Amino acid sequence: MCFTLLLVSRFAEWQASVITQDLSVYYPLFYVVHDVSGTPFVEVHFDEACVNVSKEVRHLKWLGFGPQIDKRIINLMIDVRLAYVANVTICLFFCFCLPSRLGQ
Repeated sequence: MCFTLLLVSRFAEWQASVITQDLSVYYPLFYVVHDVSGTPFVEVHFDEACVNVSKEVRHLKWLGFGPQIDKRIINLMIDVRLAYVANVTICLFFCFCLPSRLGQ
């Protein structure tokens, strides 16, 4: 019983701290910039705190706290997941598709 109360109080503290933070997915997700030699590369803009919250939510759902998680945090997690997939796809495109076309 004591462990359960401690776990629930830690969850409440975590949720309050996440809600008070100004976490959001910022756009644009990436920039194409050129280095000093003129070579283009992708500079990805992604907040590490958002990724950490997404992982924490996934673990809390696994522990059974899913229905108690605030909807704002769940919506942030969905945005982070979509933005992360978009960033990875764009980076893979720039790494594998563009260099072959630029060399022609």
